[in-house]
Amino acid sequence: MPIESRLSVIISSPKVQNLSNPQRRFLEAVEELLRSKGLRILTESADSDTVIDDITKTNRCRGVLVLAFEQWNARRLNRDRDKDVVMPSEFTHIKAVTAAASRRPLLVLREKSLADRGVLRGGYLQHVVRLPNSLKTEWLDGTEFQSEFKKWRDEIDCFRHVFLGYSSQASETGEQLCRFLSDELKLRVFDWHNFHSGDSIWESIVSAERYTNCGVFLFMADDALTAGTKAPRDNVVYEAGYFAGAKGGKSAVIVMEEGAKVPTDLQGILYLKLGKRRDIAPIKEALRERLQQMLGAER
Repeated sequence: MPIESRLSVIISSPKVQNLSNPQRRFLEAVEELLRSKGLRILTESADSDTVIDDITKTNRCRGVLVLAFEQWNARRLNRDRDKDVVMPSEFTHIKAVTAAASRRPLLVLREKSLADRGVLRGGYLQHVVRLPNSLKTEWLDGTEFQSEFKKWRDEIDCFRHVFLGYSSQASETGEQLCRFLSDELKLRVFDWHNFHSGDSIWESIVSAERYTNCGVFLFMADDALTAGTKAPRDNVVYEAGYFAGAKGGKSAVIVMEEGAKVPTDLQGILYLKLGKRRDIAPIKEALRERLQQMLGAER
């Protein structure tokens, strides 16, 4: 059974009750557009969420679209006191900075009347597009928006659901798992073979962690330690440890061949026992359920 595989994004906008009718219609049109492009829209942070909660949710998504709508009239207290400016919600600035800090593809659509302050200051962020004064939804079909939208969507499409790490000795099992993840579960897989040849192991695993939601690692009995004791390859252990540290132990699964020594520092990660190296059938359902849990955490 396939797993929900649409890439997830967050739309950051003021609460619906605080929007004008044109703003509300524009928000609805943007939501409809994203769904029509095969993207899943995640629920925005709740009022009770802390900054840490917001960062966690942003890290789980694949892209952020900020709607910077008119929300406040403001005036400086101590200089130019007669000059009024129009401001967006303060959460516009918070969300844009959170997305940039989380290195998530960011697209900001701003009303023209807003002051060039904070993240809306010229050149402060890439991909900031000024909306038409009328907020007509037909503008979303135009060249200006579609050009920026394509750049944003192309960045999102770089992401994958699962990183798959294994040794060269375990290639046959790794290829079986890759086919299971992609063909049966319909997930996007970042296979370690996709590493760029010129990058170091550190650069490669940092990139893999950034562009995936979770990781599956094969711990096979590849290297002899002492008589009767074998261990997985060091680089696979390193990759699993990096993922567990960067994303948390609940974002990694280790498929362990019988006879392979388990590093004690990784005991918090779920292990699935592989009885026969060339037969992944017995672990398929358990792996599917675990991936469903890990990817479902995006919601």
